[in-house]
Amino acid sequence: MLKKIVIAILAVVFFYVYHQLFSKVAGIFNIFVRPWETFLATVSFYLMLVVVTAGTVYLVVKILESEG
Repeated sequence: MLKKIVIAILAVVFFYVYHQLFSKVAGIFNIFVRPWETFLATVSFYLMLVVVTAGTVYLVVKILESEG
């Protein structure tokens, strides 16, 4: 039970750090591009965020299933 809680906390921390890092990268790119490219960068940023979120949730679920 304790291991499951620790894994869940680590997943949340990893996701938060990844999101912060990705936001910084997207901010740097926005300085150099025109508005329509900024829109494309924003769309791709959120798509990547969805993929990372789904991957993180999937990994946590798989780990919890293997524990149980």
